[in-house]
Amino acid sequence: MIKDFGLLLIEARKSAGYTQEQASELLDISVRTLAKYEANQIRPTIDKMNDIVEIYGSEYIGYQYLLTYKLGQKLLAPIENKSFSETVLSFITNIKKSNKCIDDLIEIGADGKVNKKEQPKYKQILNTFRLMTKDILILKFCKNKKAEPFNKQSSI
Repeated sequence: MIKDFGLLLIEARKSAGYTQEQASELLDISVRTLAKYEANQIRPTIDKMNDIVEIYGSEYIGYQYLLTYKLGQKLLAPIENKSFSETVLSFITNIKKSNKCIDDLIEIGADGKVNKKEQPKYKQILNTFRLMTKDILILKFCKNKKAEPFNKQSSI
């Protein structure tokens, strides 16, 4: 389990403006159960986590929850807590790189396969697109565009 996941739950709850008592009532769980979630003693079920995402208005916390599972770690990119401006610059840089990547990808894919000689360039292309995807997620989770990165998330 992500070491700080309980802290993320607390931050998300407080950012949504709820006390433990209010949140537990809305989530239809006991305060004790919510406290255990927030202390990393037990993990919410996927259905309960969906409720948390909806009630707290934080897709970010849902994304981080998925990363607490091996499958989530395998399929989803971990995202850093970067500022909005830093993320915008990174995204623009990667968009510029992607223009060349598209040309290279067309060349590589023209024959319907990636040969051994094309593998390194193909991996670079995928990495550029992966970085763009991460930047898009960070931008999605940044609510306060002028200040703090993840501190008060919202669904976009």
